[in-house]
Amino acid sequence: MAPHASAPGDIHNLSNSVKMFGDFSFRLFFLGFLAVTPVVVYAQDNQSGFISIDCGIPEGSNYTDAITGIQYISDKGFINTGLSKTVSPEFKVDEFLVQQLLTLRSFPQGTRNCYNLRPAKGKGNRYLIRARFFYGNYDRKNQTATV
Repeated sequence: MAPHASAPGDIHNLSNSVKMFGDFSFRLFFLGFLAVTPVVVYAQDNQSGFISIDCGIPEGSNYTDAITGIQYISDKGFINTGLSKTVSPEFKVDEFLVQQLLTLRSFPQGTRNCYNLRPAKGKGNRYLIRARFFYGNYDRKNQTATV
């Protein structure tokens, strides 16, 4: 065998190294592509079966979230108690604070305050309920609630 010749196993190892480097390069390119590609979120036009409530906005009010396309309605048709409040002005300038967190419903009286939701499918089904809470110094006490 010539001094510079490789054994068959060496060619196989070299081939695997090239493949690994190629896979790594592709992954690096793909991650870089994702990093500079804007992400666009498309909402479904059909929101049947979904109830999207914004607590605290005036009765009869509604809007469509500009980012998600989700349509929100007032909570007033689902509850008869509580007070409508807005977050403190210093929180309204936060560009990352979504519209749904600018208003809220506070329950200073009563031990039980319940929303009456009427899903289209009625009773006997399972439902996903997602809630977000944000204090936002709505009462100007600068003191979050304790449980």
